[in-house]
Amino acid sequence: MRSRDADRFNHDAWAEGYDERVRDETNPIRAGYAELLDWTVEQARIAPDAVVLDLGVGTGNTAARILAAERVVGVDVSAEMLARAPAKLTHLPDVELVRADLLEIFDRPLPAFDAVVSTYSVHHLDADEKAELFRRVYAALRPGGRAVFGDLMFESEAGHEAIAAAWTDTERAQVLISVEEEYPWRLDRSLEDLEAAGLAVLARKRFSTLSWGIATQRP
Repeated sequence: MRSRDADRFNHDAWAEGYDERVRDETNPIRAGYAELLDWTVEQARIAPDAVVLDLGVGTGNTAARILAAERVVGVDVSAEMLARAPAKLTHLPDVELVRADLLEIFDRPLPAFDAVVSTYSVHHLDADEKAELFRRVYAALRPGGRAVFGDLMFESEAGHEAIAAAWTDTERAQVLISVEEEYPWRLDRSLEDLEAAGLAVLARKRFSTLSWGIATQRP
């Protein structure tokens, strides 16, 4: 299974200069970026003997925060983004970078994972695809394994409307349009979908107006 917009969200054209752009947290889309990535890896509780899946690994900014793991599999649809990741991951003994869509990777033979992490990637999937991803993540995790997500999210429809009202006729109006052109999470619906997939929600945290983290575990 391949997500319907996988090719539209291939960020080859963004790879050059991407790391410089994400460090600019004055952009509301990137506010809280570094703290969110740190929290995602911290909540994943990755042991030195863990096998880890990074969905939407990009240039490796989240995986680079993993201090030690037996094996890390990083997945991204962009070859240009993947090409920039290895230099950041030399401290890890076994890294496999796979060019694939977030959903189709689960159609391939995979090990059982102790942890799955994903930052700023799952908003490329529509609501139904997110729910399917959660089911696939559950199946790929060992019992007790954690899945932690950090991404662009609205707390609820009312929360979305409140942000839209506050940002209308301001310099942030175009930022909101850019976010809405993709598939930002609805936190309330996603929490229900995660639990329906069998994942127990352990923690959630807001990092900015537009970003949240969710930590889950397969019982």
